[in-house]
Amino acid sequence: MVAFTIMLAASTACQPTPEIEQVGNKGSSVMDESLKEDSISPRSLNIPEKYFYEHTSSNGKIKVTTDAGIVFTDNDALPVYSAKIAPFTEQQIEKVIHILFGEGAVLSKNDIELSKAELMEKLLLPAQQQLAEVQSGKEIYEETGLLTEQELMNRIDVIKEQIAKAPDKPEISSVSVKDYLTSSEGLHAYSVLGNGEKASIWVTNGNDIYPIWLIFEMENREYDEYADRGIDKMILATTPDEAIDQAEQFLDRIGVNYMDFCAISSTSRLGENEYENNSEANLSKTAYAVTFTRTVSGIPCAYDNNYCEGAYSKPFHAERIRIHIDDTGIVGVYWYGNTVIQDMVSQNVKLYPFNDMVSHAAAQLGQKSVEFFSTPFDNGIRKISYKIDKIVLGYARVINKNSQDKYLLIPVWDFYGQRTIEFDHEYIDKQNAEYGQTSDYMLTESFDVQPLVTANALDGTIVDRTLGY
Repeated sequence: MVAFTIMLAASTACQPTPEIEQVGNKGSSVMDESLKEDSISPRSLNIPEKYFYEHTSSNGKIKVTTDAGIVFTDNDALPVYSAKIAPFTEQQIEKVIHILFGEGAVLSKNDIELSKAELMEKLLLPAQQQLAEVQSGKEIYEETGLLTEQELMNRIDVIKEQIAKAPDKPEISSVSVKDYLTSSEGLHAYSVLGNGEKASIWVTNGNDIYPIWLIFEMENREYDEYADRGIDKMILATTPDEAIDQAEQFLDRIGVNYMDFCAISSTSRLGENEYENNSEANLSKTAYAVTFTRTVSGIPCAYDNNYCEGAYSKPFHAERIRIHIDDTGIVGVYWYGNTVIQDMVSQNVKLYPFNDMVSHAAAQLGQKSVEFFSTPFDNGIRKISYKIDKIVLGYARVINKNSQDKYLLIPVWDFYGQRTIEFDHEYIDKQNAEYGQTSDYMLTESFDVQPLVTANALDGTIVDRTLGY
């Protein structure tokens, strides 16, 4: 039931880009006026340190309470920049390889054909072990469900056919960073580290369907990129402060001085399948996940992990770097949306009146929640309430419909806090009894890293971070 609620929210976020050409809210007289040069310093705007505001929907089912501290800026100006998503340069990739793989590392193609011995070790022996366990009465689940004895026997037959056709030794060919620029698939390679472990790097270049990213992972110590859990129960000798320090030193060594620390969480080891991912053994193997986001004129961009594959433009990420660290050091790097800032569109922009912006954002947040009550079936939701406890001036991207990789970086207001969904008691009792669940009557989600809602600081309109405008 909880999973359904989250899925409902996600399914409504990705919509087609409007047919009219726009950069953010280009065409709005307020937006156009704000992009003009303004002589008023942001510091003279008398933005309050604390703000209170309440909004309740007409039917009383949705309430937004803003009792928030305001994080502003002491900058003399708030510029707007044009920027674009760009392939990583040879220099950027070489620095990452030099630090993570070691000086003089030899990269080999990652898509080589496995040898007979490797197929036996990686596929046949595990399948035979699973068959023996199933025959002894053990239940084994994969993403498709419960594995049967017949399915495993068929799988073993297919693997044996693969082994019969496989080469005795793998055919390994080396690859260089220069190949990255011309290859349709970018750079997808691996290397054996000094300690004997195998690590891989995957760098896309925009020539195929994938967004721009750089991913480094250890083959046998891959941690879940999407897990964000608390760090209070971690069993590591490395402290959170030490992990953050290691991550910051890495960014300094690769020349990234435009990222700010955003958050630290924990993640767990990945296995061969979903069942193994959630096993007690893998969940007990943890690493820190340290995330950084881009800054603009010293002001950070909020964490944003959205991109929309259904939009008119080619999908791309807002720039961020996530670094996985365990007691051995860095074991994973995920760098998305490499960005090049091009021109200053405006040296200092005019901000939309703060009070009007807050009231408009609260109303829009309430309006967006109406979708929870508009399902063709009863989902048990009876009331939704928001508590906004922090409003932060930041920067965000707004894209041009006719450009696949160009956008503006504009000042925005990011709203953080909590969302609480209240469910009908009878509905929850029935769900718990029918499915053996122990769901509560209320579900509270914290939004202290990724904003609940983002408002364009120039005209007060809402920025949909999934669509980028």
